[in-house]
Amino acid sequence: MRSVIDLDVPLSPDEVRNRLAAVVAPVPFLGGISAPKPHILFWGTLTGDRVALRLPEPGRNSFRAWLRGTLTTTAGGSRLSLRVTRFAFVPVFMGVWLLLV
Repeated sequence: MRSVIDLDVPLSPDEVRNRLAAVVAPVPFLGGISAPKPHILFWGTLTGDRVALRLPEPGRNSFRAWLRGTLTTTAGGSRLSLRVTRFAFVPVFMGVWLLLV
């Protein structure tokens, strides 16, 4: 599953980064065993112009989707280009599993 989402916003990349930083927390050890704080909308990382986000659901789940992408400057502000991806091991595991069953 690889879908692309482009979000054009009328804010500077720094402002978008600051707003994302306010609602993104690092992924907890073992995927978290409790619910996140109410102001946290995503777990993930913000590194320079790179973004990796996922919904903050407690527990481990390799099938959970990630939003990975980049933040770029445009004439009218910024563009956040995101790809919806899965953990790389999932398709390999599923292929082997289906071959063996």
